Amino acid sequence: MKLLIDTQGGDNAPKAMLMAVQKAKAEDSSLDFVLFGDRKEIEEHLGADAVNYEIVQTEDVITNEDEAALSIRKKNKASIVLASKYLVENDDADAFISSGSTGALLAAAMLIVKRIDGFKRASIPTFLPGIKGPTLLLDSGANVDCEPEFIYEFAKLGSKYVEKLLGIERPKIALVSNGAEAKKGNELTKKAHEILKNSELNFIGNIEANEVLTTDADIIVQDGFVGNVILKELEGASKVFVGSIKNFIMKDEKYFSSDEMKMSFLKDVMSLMGLTKYGGSPVLGVNKAIIKAHGNSDEKAFYLAIRNTVDFVDSGVIEYLKEN
Repeated sequence: MKLLIDTQGGDNAPKAMLMAVQKAKAEDSSLDFVLFGDRKEIEEHLGADAVNYEIVQTEDVITNEDEAALSIRKKNKASIVLASKYLVENDDADAFISSGSTGALLAAAMLIVKRIDGFKRASIPTFLPGIKGPTLLLDSGANVDCEPEFIYEFAKLGSKYVEKLLGIERPKIALVSNGAEAKKGNELTKKAHEILKNSELNFIGNIEANEVLTTDADIIVQDGFVGNVILKELEGASKVFVGSIKNFIMKDEKYFSSDEMKMSFLKDVMSLMGLTKYGGSPVLGVNKAIIKAHGNSDEKAFYLAIRNTVDFVDSGVIEYLKEN
């Protein structure tokens, strides 16, 4: 499997990406990596190991301050642009992973890699640790300005994704609003509710934000602005929760007899919260696999993004979306 790696995007670039790549390659020699970035910098980090990788030199860097669609055209030697073109032009390239600008990555996915026929929008989904099993949240930030029809498309994409990945037939879909009643919400939410209710999808109605982790739904949909706010709020709450648990058990010896037991318990809590399971999310709705890793990914998080990407490619989700 050939994976394209953006070594310039993210807070910890390029060290975190390169260390993660080396770890993944050491564990699975069948993985081939193409590294996009500054050749000199990459070779300095990899040392003698650099000869084992294909390196594509980049001349520009797209930052979060750049206007997404414009930067794709103006900075055509940036890693996101070059890797997206490589993905399209080389049949043996399986996926592209980046911790860079979400907007630029989505723009490259739409303008270079192109949408799957039948879809007007691409979406970035995120699995949440629902109390009854994983729940798919989308859109989680790719489309902050939406039409009601876009939310229907997110639901359709999510439905096919969950069907293929988790084997759930006719997954249940809920719409986030400020009340369970159909008449609640802003104009976007009310119109989206009407479209979903009359669609072929298994729509079960509105939920409020306090039900996101407890809902019976397999999929939760909303525009990318609301979705990203929900995601960031849950991430913040998780940090507070885990931090509080850590402070509690570290100063009290009556529950755990050793530091090893305390750390084991903390790892279990973090796993339950879903904080260490997913390193990245796919851009759904485009012709090849593009994975958005977290902007603050360290070596461990980017390594998880690589493993998630391998699983995503192996699942055949993109082919399934094209056929359905």
